[in-house]
Amino acid sequence: MNYQENENYVAEYESGLLFITSKRDGRETATGLRSERGQCITRGQFTSSVESHSFDRACETFMRLGVAV
Repeated sequence: MNYQENENYVAEYESGLLFITSKRDGRETATGLRSERGQCITRGQFTSSVESHSFDRACETFMRLGVAV
């Protein structure tokens, strides 16, 4: 997953960061997650969240974890 979009969110993964933009209010965040060993786990965690819940719910959660861009 490098780019995913629906009517509420745009999610783009680039260089270890997940950028999510809310189409409702235009707010954008960047999220990067690392394991205890320093490995980037952002994409895997986001993909797992989408599969277990939904794209919208995953975006909402990762936006709370991220910082404003």
